[in-house]
Amino acid sequence: MKTTRRDFLSKSLSAGLALPLGARILSGGGLDKPGDKILVVFQWMGGVDILNTLGPMGHSVYKAARPTLAIPTSKAIKLASGSDLYLHPALKDFKALWDAGEMAVIQGVGYPKPNFSHFQAMKYWYAADPTILNVARGWLARYLDLYAGGSALPALDFQRGMSPVFTGHPVPVVGNIANFRFRTDPYTRIDRGLEEKKLRAHASLARPGAHPLLSFTAAAQAAAFDAADTLQKTGKNYKPAVTYPAGNPLNRTFQLLARYIIHGLKTHVYYLFLGGFDTHSAEATRLEVLLSRVGPVIKAFFDDLKAQNPAAAKKTILFQWSEFSRRIGENGNAGTDHGAATCNFVFGPSVKGGLYGTYPDLSKASPPYNKANLVYTTDFRRVLAEIVDKWLEGSSAKVLPPGSPTKHLGFLP
Repeated sequence: MKTTRRDFLSKSLSAGLALPLGARILSGGGLDKPGDKILVVFQWMGGVDILNTLGPMGHSVYKAARPTLAIPTSKAIKLASGSDLYLHPALKDFKALWDAGEMAVIQGVGYPKPNFSHFQAMKYWYAADPTILNVARGWLARYLDLYAGGSALPALDFQRGMSPVFTGHPVPVVGNIANFRFRTDPYTRIDRGLEEKKLRAHASLARPGAHPLLSFTAAAQAAAFDAADTLQKTGKNYKPAVTYPAGNPLNRTFQLLARYIIHGLKTHVYYLFLGGFDTHSAEATRLEVLLSRVGPVIKAFFDDLKAQNPAAAKKTILFQWSEFSRRIGENGNAGTDHGAATCNFVFGPSVKGGLYGTYPDLSKASPPYNKANLVYTTDFRRVLAEIVDKWLEGSSAKVLPPGSPTKHLGFLP
């Protein structure tokens, strides 16, 4: 069976040691070195129902549109006095972060002419361009091209495969750190050390007169070994300083994230995701399970950073996004269908906590509510622009597509 270049790169990335990793190290990356701030991007895949996550749950339209899914205000968590917004009952940890001034909410996030396809809507976010058909280069790839400097590991992707947001600038994919190493013959595991030693030796062996491509490949392989060693050894003896939520499937990823940040890994962008938010049916139970996972683990993560490395905690933010929200009204299957405007959450000790933008006005919606959408009030590119400009110390004019709205909202210092 013929192996294509795409197959080769895909398999290499899944092994955790892609040739592009070494290539990026050797090429020197971008024009400027990044600062020392850290961005964690947390994607909620499937289109989170923002109305039941953070919404005006006392509004008459909300109650009328959701006869079975509406959360009574007596059970919800009021965000703040003077606000008509309520958090889902499972998000008491978000409330704690809000009260501490460590949670910013950007309301009504979207773009003109919403697309209700998961795949196309995500492409818009990945490329920071709501006009494209396919992602030629992701916005984080453009940032890394310009600002990765000589960093060996400027970004890490904690998923099973590389996110399209890095299209054009491949980064290491770390699904399981124990497996992040060169794969040797699985039938001769006893010889793994010897095989790895030989691979290293061949990569560093002098080749007088060798073809430049061969020399480049050998050097890239050696660099990949070094990068794998760095990820294996950094914070090897890390132990959480706080109790993470028992039985939470997100613990392993967030503890690995905390390990690297606490122990000073020179990585500036981390990417992770949680799926399951496509709640067309049985939403009440499914959404509660998902939110009961994200709330406690995000708070535990920041508490861990603050306990073990307060300086690193102040230099870290977590940015949450989802491709869209859900319809205002419920459907006939105790769920909600694909919608439009959503909210973004940004967490961290250094964020300027509060509400930004305007929540979509439910009073403007009319029946049938299961066909009605929240209308966006804040272009999503304004959120990305502020992160690039004020946190990642880059230029949104260079990173985002020409003509992107880039006026800051003020949630970052």
